[in-house]
Formats: sequence, structure tokens, C-alpha cells
Amino acid sequence: MLKIDHFPMSHKEPFLVTSAPTTIYNCIAWAYGTDQKWMWPANIDFFWPEGIPNECNIPAFIALFESIGYSVCESNDSLEEGFEKVLLYCDNNGGPSACCTTIA
Repeated sequence: MLKIDHFPMSHKEPFLVTSAPTTIYNCIAWAYGTDQKWMWPANIDFFWPEGIPNECNIPAFIALFESIGYSVCESNDSLEEGFEKVLLYCDNNGGPSACCTTIA
């Protein structure tokens, strides 16, 4: 069951639920293009591609998404026709915590 209170900004920024909650994959995997595995760096229980720094930091996540064709753009979460964006969310310490893709 999706708990809307887990998304406190949803009343200001509407979102679209595109799949049911699952323990098979996470948001990183979804943005990477798979729904068959859980992805997270520096954890032997989860998948992380070879050749990508196996560290839980912003540069490693940038390298992950650059490896499949994304490029860094200016900090802007607005929708742009013809562009799909991955938005990386960080915790209070500045470390990666989640991500999503935009649908334009």
C-alpha cells in the first residue's frame, strides 16, 4: 500500500504512481531501467554495475546514470518536452537517498 504521507510535498507537486510498492527493485533500479533487482552501491546484497565507483556518493550516482546515456544538467526539476530527467534526492547529510524520473 502506498502511503501518501511518505511524500510530504505531493500536495504542492502532484505526482503519478507508475507502479505498486515492491521489494524486488528500488527507485534507483527503476531509473536505471530494470525492475528485476535492487540497486545500491557498497552493499554486497545489492547489484551495482562493474566500472561504476562502488561508493555511496553523488559522483558515483552521476557515473551510474551517465553510463546509460544521461548527462548532468543545471539544477532544474522542471519538465522539458523531449527530455527525460533523473532527479537525485539526498539525505540531510548530502548523501544520495532516492531518485525518480520525470515524465514529460
